[in-house]
Amino acid sequence: MRALARPCEHALLLALLLPPLLLGSAPAGAFKISTHVWVADHIIAELGSGTELTLTDFEGKIFERVELPPRVAASIRQYPETFRIAVTGADIYPDLVAGQMTTHPGLPFKKNMSAVSEDVIALRTVLGLPAMDSAPGWQTDDWLLHVRKMAYRLSPAGQQPTPQIAFAYGYLLHAAMDTWAHSYVNLMTGDLFSIVDNPTIAARHTALESFFKLVHKKPKLGTKPIAAPAWFVRRTLILNAQAAEQYSRSEAASHLYAMYAWWAKATQLRGQLGRIRSEIDRVAAPALTALEEADALWRTLSEQRDTAVEAAGLALGGLNTAESKLQSAINAVQTAANNATEFLMAIPGLAQLLAAADGAIDGFLSQLSPPLRNAYNTAKTAQAAAQTAVDNAQRELDRARRDRDALIEDVAV
Repeated sequence: MRALARPCEHALLLALLLPPLLLGSAPAGAFKISTHVWVADHIIAELGSGTELTLTDFEGKIFERVELPPRVAASIRQYPETFRIAVTGADIYPDLVAGQMTTHPGLPFKKNMSAVSEDVIALRTVLGLPAMDSAPGWQTDDWLLHVRKMAYRLSPAGQQPTPQIAFAYGYLLHAAMDTWAHSYVNLMTGDLFSIVDNPTIAARHTALESFFKLVHKKPKLGTKPIAAPAWFVRRTLILNAQAAEQYSRSEAASHLYAMYAWWAKATQLRGQLGRIRSEIDRVAAPALTALEEADALWRTLSEQRDTAVEAAGLALGGLNTAESKLQSAINAVQTAANNATEFLMAIPGLAQLLAAADGAIDGFLSQLSPPLRNAYNTAKTAQAAAQTAVDNAQRELDRARRDRDALIEDVAV
């Protein structure tokens, strides 16, 4: 890989191969974003399917070959779009202002309370969050170590490539380039970048950075768009307690502390509500069980009641049918008795004798011929039996009606 100069090549490879122990730099950029991406593109193109990078000078002579850790090389190769977006580094992450006001220059080693904004203190008080001042201010290498450590912590165990690792080493590459580039550009332009103190020097910085952009031709890569692992950036550089502690020390990054503070409080309240809900569930469990048992019992009683109503309806229908048949039987018996009486009363002189005296019936009967006397006695016996049957049937009917009315009353309750 032919880069800007040999020191730059060593710096960017150190970012890929070693834990980051890099010096901070001033907030102003030494390379344009496109130059950082240009270097990342060359690394991606040269890796191909291997793990080795070759360093050459401007004449094409090889002066060093470096073997990348297999997992790092595989992560860059499998997630080149993540590696390329991460190489924008602290110029972009966590945002355009906070990264360049915290990661690039670093923060005062000892916390200066006057640097903590009133907004941070007020928000911390309102939300009931503790003061975050346990750690010294992070320098550039602390931020780089933090990103690298989180990349491995949030990656599955093993050797498989992950977008987190690709992002972390792209982020480190940006810092490695700036470590060399700031000194190089400052040397070539005559001083540090400062529009206020020396606009001529600032103009030289801009011209030199633009020159770098013009002379760098990008290698041909795939068309896969760049894409950052948003959840990893969020967990590492925004919703992260250690990073938030550092943001609280910088007026320019206090908005990031506010984002973390609200999230931390919401998470705390969610945990408390979860515990309250668990306690309610524990206390209410017996009552809910009893309620379910009562509901099941009521459903059983309701089913039994429906069955009783259905049975009562069937019994009532049967009773009505029996009552109708009994009434028909009573009518038939009564008709038979009437017919027997009419037969007797049709005998000549019998009606007059019966009307003359009650005792005359026996004397009269003794005078009748046997066939007539037997007919009379049979009719008389049949009439008595019929009357007895009618009386018994009527009593049974009355009892059945009383039972029916009682059943209907019970079911209706």
